[in-house]
Amino acid sequence: MKSEPTLLRDTPVKRERQIKTENPPDPMDIDSVMQEQPGTRNVTGVYNIYSQQLAEQLPDQADNLRLFLCVDEGKIWGGFELGMKTGVLRADEIHIDQAVSFIWRARDSWDGNRPRFGRGCFGEIVLHGRDQVRGTFYNLFNEPLEFDGQRRPGPLWCGRSPYAFEREWDGFVSETYGR
Repeated sequence: MKSEPTLLRDTPVKRERQIKTENPPDPMDIDSVMQEQPGTRNVTGVYNIYSQQLAEQLPDQADNLRLFLCVDEGKIWGGFELGMKTGVLRADEIHIDQAVSFIWRARDSWDGNRPRFGRGCFGEIVLHGRDQVRGTFYNLFNEPLEFDGQRRPGPLWCGRSPYAFEREWDGFVSETYGR
């Protein structure tokens, strides 16, 4: 019996594999997912801070107290300038009208800019409404430092990216321990 001839099939062509690419998140992009959640959009910015304790102890610096906050991927990165104390802070969560704990690392210009961080370097912050903040730094000074502040008008930008705060944060350990 005669068999039917086999049909010639098209020669298989190897298709080039498509690689999905996404642009990496831009550290300067303030419209991250967290920023778009209700109530968090206006957190990023520069805050003028007032503290009764510092106003009494350092009256010449009372008008120069600042807090810099930047929301990124569900965290708050930030910095502070509180008289002779400057540093960075990090909160691993963000809520509006609810206290959130943060940890801080600082330098004291009156103490040779010696870094201070680790156990006991913490605080709490409450973000109120669209542009107000209230909180307490513990163990930064001899007594807990209570503050409140108002976000400056202007763009949703605090002058530094979250990555810059994180690098400064990591720099405390490498400076102190050489790691």
